[in-house]
Amino acid sequence: MTDIGSLRQQLEDEGHLDTLAKDAAIAFGTKTEQLVGQQLMPERLTDSNEFSEIDIRFEGSPANDATRYSEPQMKRGGSVAVAEGRYGEIDIAAQLTGRDFDDIRKAAANNPERAKAQLISWHNQNLNLALVKKQEIQRWQVMLNARLEILGTDGKVSFLNFNDPEGHRITVPSGTRATPAGWYGSTIDPVDALLAGKSAINSKGYEVSRVIGDSRITNVLANNPIIQGRLGTVTIADGALTTRRTVGSLSSVAGLLATFGLPYEEYNASYRTQIGSGFYKEPGTILMVATTGRNAEVFTASETIILENVLGYYGIGLAVGENNPGRVIRSVSSNMKPVGIYGQGFQASAPVLLASEAIAVIRIPEPVAA
Repeated sequence: MTDIGSLRQQLEDEGHLDTLAKDAAIAFGTKTEQLVGQQLMPERLTDSNEFSEIDIRFEGSPANDATRYSEPQMKRGGSVAVAEGRYGEIDIAAQLTGRDFDDIRKAAANNPERAKAQLISWHNQNLNLALVKKQEIQRWQVMLNARLEILGTDGKVSFLNFNDPEGHRITVPSGTRATPAGWYGSTIDPVDALLAGKSAINSKGYEVSRVIGDSRITNVLANNPIIQGRLGTVTIADGALTTRRTVGSLSSVAGLLATFGLPYEEYNASYRTQIGSGFYKEPGTILMVATTGRNAEVFTASETIILENVLGYYGIGLAVGENNPGRVIRSVSSNMKPVGIYGQGFQASAPVLLASEAIAVIRIPEPVAA
């Protein structure tokens, strides 16, 4: 029977660990849980750990009225956004103990190939996907907040800041549980705030293409009396006008917002931690995304994926000790007790937001205790 060290060495010799780390398809998530942030800020390998991006948009303005001999009036023909910074470092460590390996061998019915497949899965789930999940967390931080929060091992917090245009991020107060306000109240029409976000994007020459909320936002909208009124029915019987409010669902809310040019969808993907769980996108937030005209190619092992209207990219540079950019997965085995495999995943990376004016964010906090 193959011992634990030989099995791990086979993975390395056959290039399975490098294949895992280079798999661009994994950043999109799984069939049951897609990672939407990768669609908006896809991975890009870079040879440098520093970035300096200049985003230039050329926009033609209408010509002016003139006289026959007047000098043409000079007009500003575009906009420029600059993003500069340095990648941060992210890493993960995990240990497959001798007991874990014994379980793998039993499950594989002493079949070395099946045991090897299980061991590949362990590296993928505990190391590779751990890095991918962190990437998705960071993407949503930047898109929602226009900055990346980096917590050092010394407990100190630093920030990587991006352009944050005025009026593109708003919070609608929700009052208290005893006296709800805003979208939780009965006098505010959420459509007004959504149209204001759309207007902020339109004013910069963009068109809204996606409105990404979550189940909490959908529930707030579905229970808002004004939204219920919009979704309700009006009947006339015996000359009397009768209206009936309807509690909405995701499909009915999305259908209503679509009539205002707001293509609504939910994103509720979550991740587990050692002490609980979290959501990639902060619950109670809406991200409005515009058509940027910026496309990206993602090369996977089986196909080339074309992503349209991206907001920027997630840059992955040179990890410590490496000559080529990308995620790094390493492991070593020990036949000394406690027998097991120790693995690490690490990379130098950061999300880079370029089309900052193609985003609008609306925050709807829950009502606070009275």
